[in-house]
Amino acid sequence: MESTVFTNGRILCPGSEVFSPTMVVKQGHIVHVGSGEDEEVLQARKTGPIVDLGNRVVLPGLSMGMYTL
Repeated sequence: MESTVFTNGRILCPGSEVFSPTMVVKQGHIVHVGSGEDEEVLQARKTGPIVDLGNRVVLPGLSMGMYTL
């Protein structure tokens, strides 16, 4: 299964006060957050699409803030 690389962003992980520029998602799960030069990112770039976030902020874990039953 291919991985998607999200790059050129500001990704904030829960519990961290530092933004990272790159995130790798595989099968709907975040598998890596860090530098664009990390080995996981370099491998993922070979097999899947790359999405340029255009310096946008990503807050993993924040989704669907309201559900209607």
